[in-house]
Order: sequence, then structure tokens, then C-alpha cells
Amino acid sequence: MENGILFKTVSKLINNPEILSPKEKIREVYGIKYLINNIMKYSILILIFIISCQKKQKIDIVKNSDTVVTMSQSTTDYDTLIKRVKYKGDIDAYDELFNSFMDSNESERTDSLMIYSKIMAEKYNYGGAYFDYFDALLRKNKVVINYDNFYSIDISKIPSASKRQAEDWLRKMLEKKIITQQQYDSVKR
Repeated sequence: MENGILFKTVSKLINNPEILSPKEKIREVYGIKYLINNIMKYSILILIFIISCQKKQKIDIVKNSDTVVTMSQSTTDYDTLIKRVKYKGDIDAYDELFNSFMDSNESERTDSLMIYSKIMAEKYNYGGAYFDYFDALLRKNKVVINYDNFYSIDISKIPSASKRQAEDWLRKMLEKKIITQQQYDSVKR
């Protein structure tokens, strides 16, 4: 039934209820039912839409309030990865954590990488973590790193405390046979 006919019928009824024909009275009853049904359908749809939007906002808030460092599509939550790295030396957890740090801003990335790579290197003797720590330390001091050519690594211009850290770390890498004596000697001091 068209809304125009319904409104004409309603206006006739309001102005002069005696002149409605039986056909118009039937239309009026069905028209009002039709109108009520449509209002109910649209009200339900609007209500569902509002509820779904509110639920989505709550989920977004929960996701964002738990993270210290942004993790893109991580399959395991941040705290679990940290515990696996700290207490089990889990290389897969370390790699996932490493990749998540690469998505964060540089200062958070280097500080966080230094913490967890040092744990994996010193406590669990993971060779890749030795390079990750050294890399983060040098990036923090704005030094360009090219492991294919150790001659290009220059730590002579970084602050003395960081320089001592870098030299100590290089010594550890040499002792653990992560790098060769030639690589160790070629770094500019």
C-alpha cells in the first residue's frame, strides 16, 4: 500500500470520519498495520546497528589499552611473548616480538630490542640476538650498520658510555665466536 493513500485516508478520517467508505476503512486498518510494521522493522535495524557500533568501540578500546608497543596482527599477546622470551628462551616468541617491535616507533623499538635481545643472547646464547642487540645499540646512536662490511661500522663518534657498551658487546660476540677476530678488529674505534 502506498503511503500517499494512507495519509489521504488518515486526513479524511481526522477531518470527517463519517465519509470513509468501507474500502477506505479497510485500507486504513491495513495501512496503519503496514506503517507500524515498517516502523518496528526499521527501529529494530537501527537498534542492532547502534548496539554493534558500541560493541566494536569497546573491543577497540580494550585492544589499545593493553598494548605498550604496537603489535600488528600478532597471534600471541605481548605479555605471553615476553614471558616466553624471559623464562624459556623461546626463539619463535623472540622472533615474533622482534617483528612486532619493528612496527613501533624507533625509540621504543631500540630500547625494547636491547632489553629482550640481551636476555636471549646472554641467558640463552641465541646468536641472532647478539647481532640484534648490537644493531639496536648502534641505531640508537645513529650509526649505520653493514654486517657484510665490518669496516664500515664506525663507533668512534658515539658517546663514551655507548662506545664502551659497543666495545664490550663486540668482545662478547668474539668470545662466543659470533664474529671473527678480523671482523672485530675492522670496526672503527
